[in-house]
Amino acid sequence: MLVSILDPLPLEIIICDGGSTDDTPGIVRQWLRTTAVPVKLIELHGRQSRASTQNTGLRAAVGTYVVFVHIDTVPPPDMVSIIQDTLRDYRVGLGAFRAVITDGRTINHFITFHHGIKTFYAPFLLYPRRFLFHGLRSFLGDQCIFGRRVQLLQVDGFDDTPIMEESSLCHKMI
Repeated sequence: MLVSILDPLPLEIIICDGGSTDDTPGIVRQWLRTTAVPVKLIELHGRQSRASTQNTGLRAAVGTYVVFVHIDTVPPPDMVSIIQDTLRDYRVGLGAFRAVITDGRTINHFITFHHGIKTFYAPFLLYPRRFLFHGLRSFLGDQCIFGRRVQLLQVDGFDDTPIMEESSLCHKMI
């Protein structure tokens, strides 16, 4: 499991399954028998939206900071330290890692570059005042979005939209 690369380990790990069809809960339960990592598995019945699934995890969390890692995303090994260092600055309400798009062997530099710059140009074009005067950036799910649990709960977490729920969260946090 990916958790083994993290150093230090997070306070808690919550895995929310929103009705997947790949037996994620069974795979997690099997892995839990072989590890001492503190993991809480939450199974949501019926097909759930990503926003609903992520909000369930947010409400179940007890730590100061939370990070949303999608199943197809590999966070950096020092993710916990980076999040702690970044969020010590209370001017930062939300953060994310730079996504590197790969097929597992090679990096797609063009898509990686475009993914990085749209964090800036999308909010600049859509919300120039918020971008210029409040630092608005638009993060996406595969960037491992992180923030303070209390602040995320204050804005009611992710909006239950069919797509771009992470981007709308960025707007709510300004």
